[in-house]
Amino acid sequence: MDLVKNASSYSTAVKEITGQISAPDCMLSIIIKALNEQDKIEAAIVSALASIQNMDAEIILADSLSTDKTVEIAARHAIRIVQLSNPEERSCGIGPQLGFQYSRGKYIYLLDGDMELNPKFLTQAIAYLDDQPDIAGVGGLLEEKNVTNLVFELRERINRTESHLQPGEVDRLTGGGLYRRKAIEDVGYFSNRNLHSFEELELALRLRAKGWRLMRLPIAAIKHYGHTSPLLTLLKSRFRSKYVQGPGEFLRAALGQAYFLHVIKEFRVFLGVIVGWLLLMFAAFIIPYSWIPFVIIACIFIIGAVAMIVRKKSIPLGLFAIIDWNLFAVGTIRGAMHKQIRPNEHIESRILQETKFSQTGIR
Repeated sequence: MDLVKNASSYSTAVKEITGQISAPDCMLSIIIKALNEQDKIEAAIVSALASIQNMDAEIILADSLSTDKTVEIAARHAIRIVQLSNPEERSCGIGPQLGFQYSRGKYIYLLDGDMELNPKFLTQAIAYLDDQPDIAGVGGLLEEKNVTNLVFELRERINRTESHLQPGEVDRLTGGGLYRRKAIEDVGYFSNRNLHSFEELELALRLRAKGWRLMRLPIAAIKHYGHTSPLLTLLKSRFRSKYVQGPGEFLRAALGQAYFLHVIKEFRVFLGVIVGWLLLMFAAFIIPYSWIPFVIIACIFIIGAVAMIVRKKSIPLGLFAIIDWNLFAVGTIRGAMHKQIRPNEHIESRILQETKFSQTGIR
């Protein structure tokens, strides 16, 4: 595998980063963000390549220092590969921003490394944005492909009920989407590098605060091959990866912004759990050496668990929701205390593989 970082490509990257290249160089940039996706990255790249046939476009793999064969597999294809330098900076938010840092397209499509893009989607999405100049971004319909576990069942229920996953105007583009570079530049940066989750919502709120709109088209866009791990393993992974810190980091980033109350509303469940903890701690303090606070805790947990089991129509999913809320509550506190870097600050990184582009695609 030939991983190169020659002087000319580095010079070009520096120009892009410092703003010396102000106008888009091509019609479309597809950014694939990845961390240890060796089993799925091939399909993601192949689907992206199929989507840009005869199109003035580029594909950028933004790798967060994968320790498996993700980069080795990706390097078999004619795409640009850029990689984060500092593993301590890994987050859900840094991958998209890293890719954007090297992108050249008038439009930017964000794709996760465990997704496959419908080759027919981009042509229609670009045509829609060309026709609707007040729209910042468009998404399409999502199809979950891992159908054998409770995580899939939970995702499917969300997909059926959440308004932002239905066709029409939406308040966020969860699951990736096609964005207008002009709109991204208008709000300062693509993705907040400080966030370990909810980065797509944060982008949407910044865009909407500036008057931009988001749409989900009634067109199949992606297939998602997500988690297949048991629920307990998923909970551990969310905690270790700092995914649960996202709400706290988001709240800190939103301080002083016009959409701060919207963020409060979005995370009201986690904040409610924290308030509940504080009230119980206060009760334990004013009634020392008493079993009453502990009985209250037990009753609240039992009532909450029963309510969630009834709501989810599943004992495992109901208990999962209760534990998940408490983990996110812990993470919210930790995230709010985490010092943040300016979101648009240059990300230390390197080019592993450069690719030349022509007016008809990759060459």
